[in-house]
Amino acid sequence: MILNKVQATGPWPTVFELDLGEAAQLNTSNGTTVIKPIDIEYHTEPEYWVDGIHDNRIIAAAMVTVEVDGEPMVLCCRPGVLPVTVGGVRLMVETVGKWAHGFIQYRPLYHGYQDVCFSVIEAGLPWAPEDIMFPIANYRWRSSTYHNTWGSMVPFNCVYYQRGEDLGAIPDRLSVVAMRDGTVVKAPRPGVAQDYNPVTQDVGDGAQIRYSHMNIEYLRTDVVAGTELKRGEHIGLTGQTRIGARKLLYEPRLNVELYLDEIQVNPYPMLIESYFRTYPDEVLALAGNFGHVRTNGTYRLDASRSVARPGSEIVDYEWHLHDGSVVKGIYADVHYERPGYYAEELVVRTADGAEDWDAISVRVYAPTWSKKIARGWAYYSPSREIRPGTEVEFWTCLLDVNNVLIDFGDGSPEQPIGAFDSITHTYEEPGLYMVSVSGEGPKKEPAQVKMRLRVEP
Repeated sequence: MILNKVQATGPWPTVFELDLGEAAQLNTSNGTTVIKPIDIEYHTEPEYWVDGIHDNRIIAAAMVTVEVDGEPMVLCCRPGVLPVTVGGVRLMVETVGKWAHGFIQYRPLYHGYQDVCFSVIEAGLPWAPEDIMFPIANYRWRSSTYHNTWGSMVPFNCVYYQRGEDLGAIPDRLSVVAMRDGTVVKAPRPGVAQDYNPVTQDVGDGAQIRYSHMNIEYLRTDVVAGTELKRGEHIGLTGQTRIGARKLLYEPRLNVELYLDEIQVNPYPMLIESYFRTYPDEVLALAGNFGHVRTNGTYRLDASRSVARPGSEIVDYEWHLHDGSVVKGIYADVHYERPGYYAEELVVRTADGAEDWDAISVRVYAPTWSKKIARGWAYYSPSREIRPGTEVEFWTCLLDVNNVLIDFGDGSPEQPIGAFDSITHTYEEPGLYMVSVSGEGPKKEPAQVKMRLRVEP
């Protein structure tokens, strides 16, 4: 018997929960689809930096077996996954109960108390209204190695699975803009820093968007409760505020959260779709943000979350590994014999010749080591509209890393730079470049982060 009936006609996705074996009828303008979750299989990774993790394992993915109109299929719940189209709907798993709040964690979700939490919208509709735009002006996706996506373990922090989307950016450089016309319902007192300086905007149809971590000096003083913001209107600048001060010295960013009828939901699909709507990029190589593995362990690199502009298709995947080898294909299994902080490069190409690069940071743990291990991130600005002769600013935000060098990827000599430092560089030719920041940790273990930079003609 189907006890749950869910309207999936938009303009925002509908969130609903089911226990295993329980079914829901999803109603659209074109008919109905019935879904029933059957089983959940958890995939974990080792984590030895954060205290309080059971068995030193974190959840990296949950594979949810479902029946859709009686046919079995598996939906993957993990950071960076987009909705799938099946049976007349676009469907994704928001979270599962154990991941949402099944153990002591920072910021557990206040929903997801049944086994599986889904979101759904009618097939053919955008995941959010078509007038939603990206929240940072002149931004390029992955112009920093710091990036946390819904459900991912925030690295080198606490037991904290990410809520919202963290978009790494050098503070006080890029404009944060309203994603849609709407009314501010909450903001800090003008000129007075409050927690992480969140600005919450009601954008209609039961949806609210929250923009956080802007520094108070650059947050508009006239943005207060009741202020009407137009789509694309400036709010403030990307920042690093937490607990009312510039506490995020090593992790500057903008955090974006989405609430539907007061339920916090995954903003990632909305952000990806709005990014392609706002910017002309043809394809995004997505290697994953962070990976975790033990010494003498094997980590599977996975490029399947890379995404091309609608109407295009990725046809070629290529991994360039830290040992100099190249692996063709979506997946690459990498064996790590030494502890360290590694960067593995990804190249993707589309059928029409577009190309993009990315890199994942993989922390290889020695379980007996202390927390004094190499870690950190790198950033650059501006992230878009870089042309030959443009001065580009690079930031290193590394901890417990010595003898740091930066390679700009253009054949120029490596330059020494501090672990927490900045440097500028100009490029002579258009093209894609992989910028590498390398050093060594306290036990002489390798440490490296990489980020793609595009110089336009």
